[in-house]
Amino acid sequence: EKEKKKKDLFLPYKVNVIVDNKTTKGRPIIIEHNPSYVNLFGTIERTFEDRFTSKSDFMQIRAGSLHKANGGYLVVNFNDLIQEPNVWHSLKRALRNEKLYIFPEDNYFFAPPSPLRPEPIDLKVKVILIGDIATYQLAYYLDEDFKKIFKVLSEFDSSMDCTKENFISFVQLMGKIIDEENLKNFTAEAVLKVAEYAMKLAGRKGKLSTRFDAVADIMREAHYWAKEEKKELVDEKNVVKAIRERERRHSLADDKIKEMILQNILNIETEGKRVGQVNGLTVYDFGYYSFGKPVKITANVSLGQDSIISIEREADLAGNIFTKGSLIIAGFLRQTFTKDKPLSINASICFEQSYGEIEGDSATCAEFYALLSAISSVPARQDVAVTGSMNQKGLVQAVGGINEKIEGFFNLVKEKGIKGTEGVIIPKANLGDLILKEDVLKEMKEGRFHIWAIEDVTEGVEILFGIPAGKRKSDGKFTKGSLFEKVDNALQENSKIWKKYK
Repeated sequence: EKEKKKKDLFLPYKVNVIVDNKTTKGRPIIIEHNPSYVNLFGTIERTFEDRFTSKSDFMQIRAGSLHKANGGYLVVNFNDLIQEPNVWHSLKRALRNEKLYIFPEDNYFFAPPSPLRPEPIDLKVKVILIGDIATYQLAYYLDEDFKKIFKVLSEFDSSMDCTKENFISFVQLMGKIIDEENLKNFTAEAVLKVAEYAMKLAGRKGKLSTRFDAVADIMREAHYWAKEEKKELVDEKNVVKAIRERERRHSLADDKIKEMILQNILNIETEGKRVGQVNGLTVYDFGYYSFGKPVKITANVSLGQDSIISIEREADLAGNIFTKGSLIIAGFLRQTFTKDKPLSINASICFEQSYGEIEGDSATCAEFYALLSAISSVPARQDVAVTGSMNQKGLVQAVGGINEKIEGFFNLVKEKGIKGTEGVIIPKANLGDLILKEDVLKEMKEGRFHIWAIEDVTEGVEILFGIPAGKRKSDGKFTKGSLFEKVDNALQENSKIWKKYK
């Protein structure tokens, strides 16, 4: 006890260095992984003499990340920061006033507040918040101070151009992962296969995904399979196996839907012809895994007056973009066929055995072809699936998930047994997005599976119906024997009958 009191005599002469930058080169850069109030702003610790009495002195002042980053940069996760009590408003106040205060942590309810109040410190720091764009937009519109304090937005793209420089950087990143995690070296073919996987994640040729965590996971798993096979290097087969094993672990929903189709629980026909029935393509996206599957789209037509009904829309199972697609179909029909007569039909379009909400316009072309088939009574091929958006002028527009859609239909016809006539109609604008699996490419090279790329909806008519779409001649009639002639004749007949009942 005497020794303790003797030491306390020197307390007024001590120095509490709360921040030491003698080993720091350049401006300090602090990354705070746990942005609690104490970790950011510091605190004044307490010494308890008994159960109800505590004391503090200047030697118990502790710095926070803001003190350590003063004069430099502080990096913090925005979502983590705003979840901590009293941190967000205190940070804004400190940055706005350029003053940093240290207060004791007041979570000792039975102890009196500390009388120690250090003078504020001038604060010159750049705070970098890392987060998603949704959180940024929410803070920007709801918090008036946010846009005044955090004025610079820097967005990171989920993909980058596959230029020579970027590809070299991508390979260097692979090398860094190999060195840091002590993985086996990759052969040149294995590196290219990983790059191909990154392209597929990006969803477009000529792009590399910046989801480097997913790339690193595939590299680790490929290393594991090379190690299991006692190989010195990771080769292309190991990367392919890693990708397939990952897909297998995540493909439960994909397998269940395929099983229901093969057992005819979900009725999808892949051979023959049917009137008013076309195979569309949909994508199921779970975030961690996405896959494509065909869906039966049917259309029925009766006598009526300019009414095209989407059953999904009427049942509140359709989003706004899907509804827009249905209205575009009606606009094209009026533009093409009703210059000399009204559109005297009542039509209904349905995605059969679909019980969840549908969004997007990628099935617009398939709906359009099903409707043409129903009006003209010309059957459509069932061994061909269709994906593509269209505008009111009939131009076919690009869609998302093109690789998943093609592979989804291919996998189904492969399970049923490929006849050699099957294929998919896609927008020509999507050709640059094709990064298909080896088994699909193999069947295409052998002429047993086909991809038709179209720019206009009329180009898909001959593929799907076996007759040309036709053009309107100078006399107002369509080309003889064409699908549009048959549609026009049917609408003309409906118009005559409808006049009798008006």
